[in-house]
Amino acid sequence: MKKILAIAIPAALIGALTAVLVIKNVPHKSIQKSEPTYARPYVLLDIMHQFQRYADKIYFASQAKNQQLTSWYLWKLEHSALSIAEHKTKPWSPPDVDEAALIKDMFIPAIQDIYQPVKEADWDEVNRRYETLVATCNSCHEILEHGFVNIRIPDQPIYRNQDYAIEE
Repeated sequence: MKKILAIAIPAALIGALTAVLVIKNVPHKSIQKSEPTYARPYVLLDIMHQFQRYADKIYFASQAKNQQLTSWYLWKLEHSALSIAEHKTKPWSPPDVDEAALIKDMFIPAIQDIYQPVKEADWDEVNRRYETLVATCNSCHEILEHGFVNIRIPDQPIYRNQDYAIEE
């Protein structure tokens, strides 16, 4: 027992002393809660990829007159846009252009304009508003000096293995 105490007491003292030294040498602000860090921040191009994927799915779900699926992908598209609107992405624009403001002022409203006609199953209006959404994408690309990126109404799904029909 004496042998155990002879080892345990110095070990405990060394551990306590180490803890005190570590705490004492840690700057106060590092103890405060900080934003998470990621290996690589989302860049605008990552989000644009999501935009195109979800917009494609919105189109084909709406062509199948599938309200639930169309609404789901509208929500996914809007949620993806929020990461830019909330400045959670690495900027990818000319220095004098605020891409977050473009998303808030142009893109998110164009998405939100589609929800109501989907809810009402007014598919002709959904198509018109989808065309406006695509035009909004291209307008934003022009503002960001990326007019060479031209989005169009899809003629076939990016993902051909998804069934957009309503389950019966």
